[in-house]
Amino acid sequence: THVARPVPAAVKERRWQAMQERERQRKERLREQARVLKGQSRLPPRMEERAREEEAKEREAAAQRAASAAESEAASAAAAFRMRPIPAEVRMPMWEQMQLEEAGRAERISREAARLARRSKLPPRMQEEAESRSRERRAREERERIKADAEKDLTFTPMIRPLPASTSKPAGFRPKPPKPPPPPQPFELLTDAIKDPGGKGTLPAPAEKERVLRDMARDELVLPERRWPYLSTRAPVQPKAPPPAVAVPPPPTTTSTELRRGGPPAG
Repeated sequence: THVARPVPAAVKERRWQAMQERERQRKERLREQARVLKGQSRLPPRMEERAREEEAKEREAAAQRAASAAESEAASAAAAFRMRPIPAEVRMPMWEQMQLEEAGRAERISREAARLARRSKLPPRMQEEAESRSRERRAREERERIKADAEKDLTFTPMIRPLPASTSKPAGFRPKPPKPPPPPQPFELLTDAIKDPGGKGTLPAPAEKERVLRDMARDELVLPERRWPYLSTRAPVQPKAPPPAVAVPPPPTTTSTELRRGGPPAG
């Protein structure tokens, strides 16, 4: 059975009423101080009458608030705790209902997907290829299922013992003798196959070598430069003679310069 916990004492405290009472007392003190100050400084008769009416109304309101607070405290103290009834939604099998709704939703989604798949048609060649792939996939799954069903009862596992390190080779094992290396063959250069244009001798003739050197020297003089901007030729640049020297007249002097040098001033 459900046992209710006792109501905390802080719940029964009338904090708001206490705050209102403190605020009322503070205002009362302020009014008392103002009354004292008013007694020292007389006000007009009409203002004094209005002040007395406001004080009377405030005292009546304070008395009514105190009476209502006392009645509410008495009523709350006399009222006994009563537990509310358990809601009907708590006792309903909501989880099972949610599971059934989810299963129905999944079934509706699968039916709609199958209906859309039946309505969607591919081109003939693509449809044939898709059907062939589907047949192959189903055949492969069927073979795997049959193989799994056939091997599920095969529980025998042979025990294979590893060979010890000392007896890893048979008793009559003899290693094969290594093959002898092949005899070395002399290395033949193909220099003898080079011939001069005249076909005389087996090496380039001196005339051929001189012609090649002349062509190389000519290329170094005529062909364009190998570096940017490729405008000049490869021929070496001859140094130019320096220009003739020109006599430079001495700079003009001033009187102060001549006096500093210790000579007579010019002109």
